[in-house]
Amino acid sequence: MRSAAGLAAVLAMFALLQLGRPEATALASERVGDSTCIACHESRAKGFGKRFEAGAHARAHEDSGLPEGRTCESCHGSGQIHFETNGEEMGDLLDFRDAPAAEGNAVCLECHEDVRDDWSENVHGEEDLSCTSCHTLMNAVSESGHLKTATQAGTCSSCHELDEIEGDFHQRTGGPDQLECSACHPAHGPHDISPEAPIQSSTCLSCHDTISPGFSERHSGTAHAKEHPRAKDLRCESCHGSGSAHVADAGRSGGEDLITFEDVDDVEAANAVCLDCHSGNSWEAWSESVHGEEELACSDCHTLMEKRSESGQLAEATEAATCDTCHTIADLPREFHQRVGKEGEVACSSCHRVHGYIPDPDVLASPGFVGDAACIECHEVLKPGFAEKYDHTLHARVLNETNALTAEMENGCESCHGAGEAHVAAGGGKGVGGFTPFHLETPEAITSSNEACLGCHKGGDRTYWMAGSHDAGNVACTSCHAVMAAISEKNLLKAETEVETCATCHQIQNSRIYRNAHMPLRPGAFQVSTASDGKMTCSSCHQPHGSVTESLMAHISVNDQCLSCHTEKRGPFLWEHAPVPEDCLNCHDPHGGNRRAMLTMTVNRLCQSCHAAFGHPTDPGEPNSRFVVGAACLQCHTQIHGSNHPSGFALTR
Repeated sequence: MRSAAGLAAVLAMFALLQLGRPEATALASERVGDSTCIACHESRAKGFGKRFEAGAHARAHEDSGLPEGRTCESCHGSGQIHFETNGEEMGDLLDFRDAPAAEGNAVCLECHEDVRDDWSENVHGEEDLSCTSCHTLMNAVSESGHLKTATQAGTCSSCHELDEIEGDFHQRTGGPDQLECSACHPAHGPHDISPEAPIQSSTCLSCHDTISPGFSERHSGTAHAKEHPRAKDLRCESCHGSGSAHVADAGRSGGEDLITFEDVDDVEAANAVCLDCHSGNSWEAWSESVHGEEELACSDCHTLMEKRSESGQLAEATEAATCDTCHTIADLPREFHQRVGKEGEVACSSCHRVHGYIPDPDVLASPGFVGDAACIECHEVLKPGFAEKYDHTLHARVLNETNALTAEMENGCESCHGAGEAHVAAGGGKGVGGFTPFHLETPEAITSSNEACLGCHKGGDRTYWMAGSHDAGNVACTSCHAVMAAISEKNLLKAETEVETCATCHQIQNSRIYRNAHMPLRPGAFQVSTASDGKMTCSSCHQPHGSVTESLMAHISVNDQCLSCHTEKRGPFLWEHAPVPEDCLNCHDPHGGNRRAMLTMTVNRLCQSCHAAFGHPTDPGEPNSRFVVGAACLQCHTQIHGSNHPSGFALTR
């Protein structure tokens, strides 16, 4: 630091010598610059530069953002004459120590414009006090405010003897973590507290902390203490009203304007304050609710000043415990209520609206519909994991207000099951409350549940549902589809694959696909080998949702269905084999067999079920025939499905 100070002094002397040169005089400007000021004053008052640099004014000069920045001369005026006369003449320089208050204050207020309008009405301004009476320009004595002493109370006490001021309230100022004078008395505005003067929240918290230790810490965890999107400037007085009279009387009285939320006398006035921000609930709706009719105050259920519950700012740790202070849950009818309040169980508000119109305790959250939250919350208790399974289904993604295709689909669970109001009011139970049943197997229940499904899943493949054998056989949609869980990759099937789903009823057909000759239907095999299994499903040939054909065929006839894949057998042929265009099932079992090509019997016996073998070399009655042992009709009649050869009348070529 010594070398720096010496260098600064040398620079100052060099600058003085330069002034004697004509070219230097010609280039001299009205301002000499900060470095010149600091170098000279450092030589006369050691440590001046360091003290100045620690102050807010030095930082303001650097960060001002003005084209030329802020300098010493921004406040003091041009220092050219002062510098040229080696400090003997002030010239245009303003010395804040001797300058008239109005002149010095005008300079300060050019930058500190936030206090400019209020200063003239302030008692300090009326008494013609200068800014430098309370603030120091060059030294950072206090942590904030550039005060002349380390604390605000110390600065104020240079004029105001705090010990002699009436009211024990003032005796709590000035100490560590205690009040500051400006908490109640605006230093740059109207000095005396008036009924209209706003009180800072820090004032309230500082005082109440001394009365109830830990008060401010408890309050800081509440929703009211945090920045609120609907009330960014929320203060204690935003809810409690003006506290100026309360503060002026050192907290001994509340004043006429102060609203207390404990032991509320005027319930309507107190609740109206809450509803100013919590506008989702109108006063009309609240006043018509059972709570409003009983003239309950918001603070009977909610606490303003500390956080006791995870949400809702409730008076107790849980919603059930809060409700239980008036409604003894253990004494309520129906076993449904006994699940309320236990860990992971339902909440009272799942069914009952606490802030709106409720004609009697059994009326639910909205007319008819209770919402998905109520359904899932209860069913999760009855069947753990229910909610997670449902969340992965297509219905969970579609049946909501965001993704619904129709208005009927916006009601979530109740889009299919119907309004759950009566169900919940009755305490739940299968089939209770007029719900659409999806678990019952009576013809009436199946018809009702299928109608619910077809309300959305209509048209397309479901066009012929009522003409199909599944509908005629009272098969429910839920016999094949799992509505509440994602078991299959697609179509919400009850099993992982379509074949396994169909096999729950069609067991004979399912057993045949495991024979030697079979269609590529075996589930899963295609994923683990290069075999063809798994390439087909039951719906490759059948239309499970209804068809006008026999056996719910996807095409108009069996042959059309088979020939949609086996196109080489379609023809037309010059020489036809009569059973082929008649019905493929004359010879083949489509689900599988133990003979080649899924034939219903061996080749010879199959052919001879129509063709007489008398006199034919393959007649089993001629044991010496060379065509009998290991021989078959297809050795000669190779074109068994038909031939276009001119000489192929016997289907031999």
